[in-house]
Order: sequence, then C-alpha cells, then structure tokens
Amino acid sequence: MIDSIGLSIDVSSWGQTVSHSEDGKWPQRQFGFTGRPQTDHYFELVGDDLGSLSVNMGLIRGEYKPKDYPLERGIGTIAYASASPPDADLPGMDAMLHGWWWMPETLFDEVWLQAREHTWRTCMVQLEIAPVTNDVIAFQWDVTKRKVLHVLRASVSFNRAQPSVAKPQTEPRRRGLFG
Repeated sequence: MIDSIGLSIDVSSWGQTVSHSEDGKWPQRQFGFTGRPQTDHYFELVGDDLGSLSVNMGLIRGEYKPKDYPLERGIGTIAYASASPPDADLPGMDAMLHGWWWMPETLFDEVWLQAREHTWRTCMVQLEIAPVTNDVIAFQWDVTKRKVLHVLRASVSFNRAQPSVAKPQTEPRRRGLFG
C-alpha cells in the first residue's frame, strides 16, 4: 500500500547560516527557505487549509546518520504547527509547516551556490512525505492525529529567465556633408 505523496513548495526566499560549535556536531553550513505549498486535488490537509500555510524548511549539509539522529524512516521531518494566540510578551503565530532534511555535501553545496547567486526566477522544492492515508479520492494528512511526517526524498529546482540580449544600436543616417 502506498503511504507517501509528493508535496510541491513554491519558494519565495532563502536564508543562509554559517555556524560553529565546540563539539563539532552542529552543521557548519545550513540554510532554509520560506514558501507556500501548491495545492491540488490529490492531497489534502485534514484540520487546516493547506494553501493558507507558510512553509519554513531547513537543509542540513551532510549524509544522514541514523545512529546520531534516529528517525523512524526518511532523511528528515516536516511538521504542522497550529496557530497560537498572543500570550504575555509573545506575539501570536499563524499555523505553518516546518521541518528539515539532510542533503549530501555535493548537492548541498550546489543548492547553496544557486540560492546565494539568486540568478533564478522561480524555485520549487518537491518533497515526498509519509505516512499519509489514502481515502480513494485523495491522500490525506490528518494534522489532528499526527503532527509530524517523514521526508523520504527531496529535490530543489531553479528556473532561470532567458538572459536579455542587448539590441545593437544603429547610428542615425547622415543627411549631408556636416551631419
């Protein structure tokens, strides 16, 4: 039985972080993005409106090491956070999706460069997430029952605009001997 589905996210911005820790376990380079999920009739969120949520995800440089960071399955997680009202000195928060996944160093470095150069017009992240249920009509993530899912696969696509070609300027024709 299939229990996973693809989730496409339109990326609106990237943020990059360089860090260092005493024990060396914290990744030295990491970055994340903010975006919005694309909605379709094949996947729905039970308990909230998928299209209204923002998505904040992080990429961690390196191979996933199950012994250091045990997961039930996959290479990362995606979680649903429900809206919270303002409380004392803390502002309220809209409902959102957030999470992270590990990416091998060579792929991470390539995405890092692409995000840094910002020569892209659009960017899309595609995640395969599980477990979801299938009610024959659509796959569903019931956030009232399960807040965290596993990221099984991830890809990042950058779309660039065609570079504009400068039109050669022509000099106006001369009318006579002096101009």
